[in-house]
Order: sequence, then C-alpha cells, then structure tokens
Amino acid sequence: MKKGSNAANCITSGSKIIQADGFNCLSADSSGTNTEATTLLPQAIADVATFVTAVKAATRTQVIQNKIVVAANDSQLIVDSQTGLNIITVPSITLKTNSVLTLVGASNLTDQVVLVVAGNLKIGADTFLAPASSGPSFPMPALFTSC
Repeated sequence: MKKGSNAANCITSGSKIIQADGFNCLSADSSGTNTEATTLLPQAIADVATFVTAVKAATRTQVIQNKIVVAANDSQLIVDSQTGLNIITVPSITLKTNSVLTLVGASNLTDQVVLVVAGNLKIGADTFLAPASSGPSFPMPALFTSC
C-alpha cells in the first residue's frame, strides 16, 4: 500500500505483511488461518462471476448514449429512471481532477443502481463517484461494473 495509507485489518493467506513507513494496519494476521482469507476470499471470485453473468442478462432500464466526461472542478448527475432496480449503461466515464459524478434516485429511498461502464472508467485525483448523500438516494451504495 502507498505511504500514508491506513487499513483496519491486514490479512494474508500466509504471506508476510510488509508495512512501509507511514503505513498503518490496525491489526495484522498472516497466519493463513483467518476465515476472511480461507473462506470469504475464495468465494468472492465465484460471487463476482455470478454477479457479472446476472448483469449481462438483465434488461437495461436506461442507456446513456454519450460518454460522460466531467471536467475538472465540475459535477454532473445521473438520475435513475424508475423506482427499484435500475441497470444503467454508459459507453465510458472520465472524471477529471476534483470532479463529482453523483447518482440520484428517481423518487424514493428504495432505488438501487448497477452502473455498467461498457468502455473505460477513468478516475482522476480527488474525484467523487457515489450515490447522493441527501434527497432521493439509495439504501446502499450503487454497484459499478464493466461488462
């Protein structure tokens, strides 16, 4: 990890944990017996594959035709089109330095979004790509994928 980074738990499946100057693990476990490394992590690969398969098969609720480019020090919104699950496709997203791309729910707090980026997702320094923190938003963070 980069200098100045922090992590709550540093866990490996037996490999040595190397903490550079300025790096901070609140706890470290390299025993290889931690269930997060032995059970959850191997299952994560299968879970991702299942998710990608489901997203590819799902009907798109919104297709954004043009690539999204948010200029430096600027912001843009994506407002979902229906209550409930939304699968939104965009050709590509570029967020320049200090830019914000916010996902906003159409009408209530039950909306969920999967944002499918068909091409490149380029994120500059100090950018923000997330659900809105106020107003109609989402009960959980939106999911981003490239399919």
